[in-house]
Amino acid sequence: MPYKDCVKPLILKDLDSSTLRSDVWSVFDLSGTEEACFMIRLTNASDKTIFISFNGTDVAEILQVSKDITFNFQKNACPNNYRSQFKKYSKVYIRGDFGTGELYLSGYYNEPCL
Repeated sequence: MPYKDCVKPLILKDLDSSTLRSDVWSVFDLSGTEEACFMIRLTNASDKTIFISFNGTDVAEILQVSKDITFNFQKNACPNNYRSQFKKYSKVYIRGDFGTGELYLSGYYNEPCL
């Protein structure tokens, strides 16, 4: 009998913006994402603009105060039905001036349903 994949959430990760420095990259989780995600979202609930990197060197995105950004990797997969995912154990780096409030990383991955 065929089965489909179930959608599962990552464990929500947070980072206190008072620990940020504008000259040093901070990482949400030193071990990276626990699964290969088809979608991740970063939410800036702090009072400072932040910079996002996926390699700890280059700025990939800027996230304004009280905004979120969603990376939907699966959109790249159509029309050929390829899987396009954020690699397991990938790290997301954040840099910015220290502030007040939290930064959040959430994401979703597929797991076979039995």
